[in-house]
Amino acid sequence: MWPHAKRGTRFYGDIDERSPSQLPGQFFDIDDAVIKLWLPENLLAGVDVLSCDYGVSRPAILRWVLFEHVFGRVEFAHLKRRQRGELEDSPRFVFSREFTARARAIRVKFLGKSQDDIKLELPNALRDGLKKLANRRDEPLSAYVRRVLARELLAESDYLDWQAACGAGAVE
Repeated sequence: MWPHAKRGTRFYGDIDERSPSQLPGQFFDIDDAVIKLWLPENLLAGVDVLSCDYGVSRPAILRWVLFEHVFGRVEFAHLKRRQRGELEDSPRFVFSREFTARARAIRVKFLGKSQDDIKLELPNALRDGLKKLANRRDEPLSAYVRRVLARELLAESDYLDWQAACGAGAVE
């Protein structure tokens, strides 16, 4: 939410009639899959900022960003409402490619060195959605997730500079 907002919503009605969830009854509360990620320092720093700001763990921030990427921000809002028990279908409970040396050097220049590995546990449906999207781009899953995080956590101009340095259609 914008920190300087002066007004609340002007929509009064049933939001589920206006925009129903495409994932009714799914809670994504069981993390039954794992992705191992090597995150560059600039991306990890961005995750840490959000982690401190929202008071949740790194994995929670990563699951949130990746969920919005796969299913959309509106679906994430529906998921939060389901978790809070605000929807009828809600029970009330709480919740490869080889990289060239050049591509790696460019990544390090723009994103920093990958020093920390993270073993991210996440729901199967979310991992499967990420795999499908990575396959559509013909990218390894970890490289795809790293690019998604760069797109979401960095300024658009920094992301575009990185992509331009990599060259059109380059992975990493």
